[in-house]
Amino acid sequence: MTLLARKRVLAAKIETTSGTPIALAGADAAFNCYDIMIQQELEMEPREGQASFGMIASIPGAYKGKATFKTHCSWDGTVTEPSWADTFLPACGYVKTGQVFTPRTEIAGTNVKVAAHTSRVD
Repeated sequence: MTLLARKRVLAAKIETTSGTPIALAGADAAFNCYDIMIQQELEMEPREGQASFGMIASIPGAYKGKATFKTHCSWDGTVTEPSWADTFLPACGYVKTGQVFTPRTEIAGTNVKVAAHTSRVD
């Protein structure tokens, strides 16, 4: 069995409004994870010069990011889904109906919540 070099706690919560950050509390840091990697994907928007044919300094465009991690997924089979499923599956575009999560291919809004605000705690 391989020993973990570092174990961390991940705090995550589904955003109420997609694209609007949500405040995290200590109780939201309930996920034991490892191999956590959070990367920003910042797009720079080029701008043309005003009085010349040259370009001026670019400005930041859309703010995006990607979080990858590993966690142990378990469930005792009761009528209450585990918190990892209720948090991470909707963040990946799955919609819960009863006890079934189904993927949806529609724009984020009232039905699909694709963004989860995450942070890591060492």
